[in-house]
Amino acid sequence: MISIPLNGFWHFCTPVAYRYLDRKWIDHFFATGEIRLSSMRLFRKHADEQRGDEREGRRVVQSTGEDSFNFTIMNNFDVDKYVFCASLINDPSLMKTFGVDGYFKINNTVEFSAQIAISLSGFLEGFEGFCEYRDQGMITTRNIPGMTINDHLDPKTGNFIIGGPKQNHIADKMLQVKDYFYKNIVYQPQLEYRMIWQVNHNVDESIIVKCPNAVKSCEKMY
Repeated sequence: MISIPLNGFWHFCTPVAYRYLDRKWIDHFFATGEIRLSSMRLFRKHADEQRGDEREGRRVVQSTGEDSFNFTIMNNFDVDKYVFCASLINDPSLMKTFGVDGYFKINNTVEFSAQIAISLSGFLEGFEGFCEYRDQGMITTRNIPGMTINDHLDPKTGNFIIGGPKQNHIADKMLQVKDYFYKNIVYQPQLEYRMIWQVNHNVDESIIVKCPNAVKSCEKMY
């Protein structure tokens, strides 16, 4: 439960999430506190159709500037983030869907995520939330206030800027946190709840984090 002081209090009941995983790794986590965080780049490479998504960590944003100039930018936001995925569904049949033989319950996702953040080297900020499922793939239409064609032109040559710090800055302005939580509608039956940790270095592979305090928020389901 999270409580925010107002004139009274606003209370938020954190969701209960379920992580489907082989029992040997669940037992290992509960015994040692070691848990694997993946990367969005790995999701794109995963051969399992239930866990792999070639569009993960990417978003194509289309926008119209104040001068009616239309532009499209590919955002890659997977370079510095670890991710941990769970489901909001408590259903043993999902073990078969994911090809595993166990699952565990996360009773407090905020405490779980925060404790991992404390143990994660280079941690900058974190995000968690429900995934939103969409059928239009990576494409998002979003207008950026104040942006015009001049933002995309080199002031010296008048040519369009391809790459570089200025283009990256534009891409960052067009990106929003909710982009981290969009999934293709084909994955909707999983009802994914996602936790993301941004760090100060590139993330290409998964990482094992040792965090015994994260175990306190969890409960075995077998």
